[in-house]
Amino acid sequence: MKDKDLFAKSAGAPQEFSDVLTGDQIGWAPPYLRRFPNAQLAALTAAAPSLSVPYLGGLPPQ
Repeated sequence: MKDKDLFAKSAGAPQEFSDVLTGDQIGWAPPYLRRFPNAQLAALTAAAPSLSVPYLGGLPPQ
């Protein structure tokens, strides 16, 4: 998620990324981090203003 060029190269087309991650983009991370701790991903998750994913029912479980 930090290396935007990796996604563009894989997709074969430029990708649009915002500087601030939304719940739709990073809301999956809290449950994943409980199973697979990762300092870089935890920092991205902590920087997100919200982790709510409305179409998945809202906030991830605590």
